[in-house]
Amino acid sequence: MKVLQELEPKLDYSVPSLERGMAIMELLARHPEGLSLVEIAQGLELTNNSIFRTGQALVQMGYLRRDAETKRFTLSRKLLGLGLSTVHECNIVERAYDSLRQLRNQLKEAIALGTLVPERGVGVILAALDHAHLFGYVLRIGMEFELHCSAPGKTLLAHLPEPELSEVLSRMSFKRLTPHSITSQSAFRAELEKARQVGYAADVEEYTLGAICVAAPILDVFGSVVATIWTMGPSDRITRERVPEVGERIRQSATLISKKLSEPMI
Repeated sequence: MKVLQELEPKLDYSVPSLERGMAIMELLARHPEGLSLVEIAQGLELTNNSIFRTGQALVQMGYLRRDAETKRFTLSRKLLGLGLSTVHECNIVERAYDSLRQLRNQLKEAIALGTLVPERGVGVILAALDHAHLFGYVLRIGMEFELHCSAPGKTLLAHLPEPELSEVLSRMSFKRLTPHSITSQSAFRAELEKARQVGYAADVEEYTLGAICVAAPILDVFGSVVATIWTMGPSDRITRERVPEVGERIRQSATLISKKLSEPMI
């Protein structure tokens, strides 16, 4: 997980852009032949300018394609690689957002929601909220993160069936990012067992020196992991001693989101 350090808090403009981007992708998912800029704007009742800016950003990130001749937008294969068909079906970002915001307001640290890209052995951020301090870490939508030394990676893998887990582990390199990084499959499996038992996972400077991250899994109605939520902050604010307390808050929020996923959309 690449993070940026900042000295001053930034205003959070990510939510309108996220909602607009998800709406565009959901609309295109129903139109595999593609849609023009005007058709998307009309379908979502938004301005051409807002659709153009968001659409071009998604093209640059690789989630959409735009035909050079017809100028029609279509979904890319990258989206399929993220497994977002499931995310679209349960509208996970929409249903998780209130809980993410409440969690950020409680903890004051950066909060994120992410999912697994099993084919590549990494995770990716789907939604993020900035911290509320003068200094902290910034997580951004689309950022990828390693699995073996991150709290969200541990929670995503801890609840996988053994055949799927073994397949993902076979793609992982267990690179040492800090002196505290896990570098063996056996040690990592022990971490996964601990995460299953307590309901959350932590990485204490395993990914980034000076940072502690705590995460919990989001499960669907069948008990399968579909995503994870986590917080990340400096180790002098999220201390080792606070990990159980923070972990319980994250776990409660993840449980609430999991319940929302089983409720019918209104």
